[in-house]
Amino acid sequence: LRRAASSRPAPNRVPSSWRLATERCPPSPAFHSMPDASRARCRPGQTVSFPKNMANMKIYFAGPDIFRQDYATVVAEIRSLCASRGIVPLVPEDCGLKDARAIYQKNVDMIREADGVIANLDPFRGPIEPDSGTVYEVGFARALGKWVIARLSDLRPYRAKLAGTPLAPPAGCAVSPDGTTVEDFGLPLNLMPYFGSDLIVFSLEEAVEEAARRGEALWPESPGR
Repeated sequence: LRRAASSRPAPNRVPSSWRLATERCPPSPAFHSMPDASRARCRPGQTVSFPKNMANMKIYFAGPDIFRQDYATVVAEIRSLCASRGIVPLVPEDCGLKDARAIYQKNVDMIREADGVIANLDPFRGPIEPDSGTVYEVGFARALGKWVIARLSDLRPYRAKLAGTPLAPPAGCAVSPDGTTVEDFGLPLNLMPYFGSDLIVFSLEEAVEEAARRGEALWPESPGR
């Protein structure tokens, strides 16, 4: 729905050896000569993420897909899409972990390791809201200065999605039968994850393609391309 501006790197701003995945943003005025997409989630002096190169750019795949019975098929599709673009997928395959805190720690460590996040914000265990764990991961990634591409298969406005459900407000009313006010900004989901995402796309394939395009736009001379 929204595409962040991007441009080629300013001359001599990105060394041929590539930057580390995370480093400090340069102070002004050097900060303002960085590519727009790199500056989008960073202020002078803060930490920001930079893809190292397209041959080893890492993407964390957030979403409730792990609870699906066909999760293995989903992961296989993710790996196939990433392999074709030279991207390393990081997926929360926590089946081997039994401790809840260990699962949490593994997932946040992968987000720290990633250059960016692709998040499945489709409704989970309900008609409207995305998985709360995924929303947390989106916020966590943004706090680290990483880009987020969200995928959402139903792009209708939030209120339109409520129509026909027990939570739909009566005509001409902004209050749901459960007594809560329904936001009506014409957005397809709550305003926080909406504006917390750099881009919202329809499908997994499109999300991976956009992630690859983002890396190519910032580092067109990437090894392996």
